[in-house]
Amino acid sequence: MKKLLLTAVTMIALAAPAMAVDLQGKYGLGYFRPEFPVGGRVWFSDKLGLDAGIGFVNISPDQGDGQTAWGIDLGLPIVIANTDNALFFVRPGVSIADDGGDEDTSAGKNTEFWVSGTLGAEYFFTPNFSIQAAHGLLFRSVTSKGDLDSDPSTTNDRYDVTDTIIQTEDFGISSIGFHWYFGGK
Repeated sequence: MKKLLLTAVTMIALAAPAMAVDLQGKYGLGYFRPEFPVGGRVWFSDKLGLDAGIGFVNISPDQGDGQTAWGIDLGLPIVIANTDNALFFVRPGVSIADDGGDEDTSAGKNTEFWVSGTLGAEYFFTPNFSIQAAHGLLFRSVTSKGDLDSDPSTTNDRYDVTDTIIQTEDFGISSIGFHWYFGGK
């Protein structure tokens, strides 16, 4: 099944007509990262754009308090090479996310700040539709705050820990993005 799907995608890519990718003024909706799946991109010129993505999860358990986790991702795709149907780009970015937890509980609250450096390729099947794949490095700072015994009157059991993580960005099927563009020259 995977081989059939890969063959079909390859055939479609080869059959797509060649066209110059004119980016200036294009804006669209799409997907760049699985953590921030609702997104968009606008191209200010043929070399520089802006990505924005948001993500959230609302948890409403039958017992206990609910919480809403959220995140925002911003990036600047910078085109390094522009061929007939494809772009090769570098995308520096920043992200912030909060798990919606409560600092006064043992589970605590986690806040993440990311700085990313991504290399990617975007292929245009039509002047308005593209798919992309990207991979890169990610710096994550994760701050966890909480109260081990959940008693707000005691303060000697509170924790406030920040971890620093440097990693490569995972690549999988959920890392393949797309954009549907409007506008342009």
